Amino acid sequence: MLRYFSASPRENVYLLRSLGFTRSRMKTGRRPHSWWLVIAGVLLTLGIFCGCLSAGAEPPQATFESIYSRATNKAGAVILYKPLSQDARHLETLLAPFILQSVDPASTQTNDANLLQTDFGATLAGATNPQPIVYFRAQTWTNTGTVCTQMLYLWLYAPSASPEALPVQGLRVTLDTNGFPVIWEVLAAPQNRQEVYVAGSLEHASLQHFGGRLPGRRFAVEPSLQLAPRLIMPAVVEDSPVVFGPMFYLEPRTRGPHAVICRCMPALATQIVQTVYYDLQPWPENALKVLEQMPKGKAIARQIEDFIQHRPAAQLRLPPPFESRTVPQRVDANK
Repeated sequence: MLRYFSASPRENVYLLRSLGFTRSRMKTGRRPHSWWLVIAGVLLTLGIFCGCLSAGAEPPQATFESIYSRATNKAGAVILYKPLSQDARHLETLLAPFILQSVDPASTQTNDANLLQTDFGATLAGATNPQPIVYFRAQTWTNTGTVCTQMLYLWLYAPSASPEALPVQGLRVTLDTNGFPVIWEVLAAPQNRQEVYVAGSLEHASLQHFGGRLPGRRFAVEPSLQLAPRLIMPAVVEDSPVVFGPMFYLEPRTRGPHAVICRCMPALATQIVQTVYYDLQPWPENALKVLEQMPKGKAIARQIEDFIQHRPAAQLRLPPPFESRTVPQRVDANK
């Protein structure tokens, strides 16, 4: 019945009367105390208002704490995906992620279900490819007057019977003015969350510039909950001494993010059950149109297009100037 009430106390008074609150007058001929009706309307209005706030409120703090804890927990057994190319002359190869998909080592079916798609990816590429494909797309982003280089990586999965399994995943890497990777944005996460990771030097600069963290947040770079209730930074990534891609750990059932860490940090995997090399290919210009023609491809295409055009990192509290320590060194992408 509450859904019929309005946010206006006066309108609720009229509604209360229509629901029978004036019968006493009909039986006794006396006018009821109208101020009781006003109080009842106000109480109902407050209840509805509080209910609306609860329905649209941010996730409870316990949810954030579980995400913070997840990003530092061990990932167990994983399938390791590495770039096939070892050419360190190209930026897309240097920044390419090592993808570590958590699996159940005793279940071959689970392992197969988490393999990167080959046929789906090959269709986009227009040719048969025996290797799983990870696509890359170079971008630029202007932040506080500074033009930053970005590299977007994305890949597709084979269809899954599980409704929790994400069909697409990816990572966008943002470089500072000196060429160091300092921001990693995750393409897809359960419950429509936006997960972003930043380098320790950038978090330190934000802390110095803004003077502290915002209420309900663990890191200074995180925006207010009111501005970005779906965005969270699970952990800080240790600054890499040289330029290379991150270790991107994924959850077993959802394929959602587990953690993004530097290759220079202690590994979260306890066992590598399989190593697979993927092929890096540029994102085709007609990829979204091709996806839209495939079964369930329209939703995937919309998700990818939205991630390309909108950057969760734009909501972060980033200090100017957007730069790092020294000129970076380059290393072999597979080391």
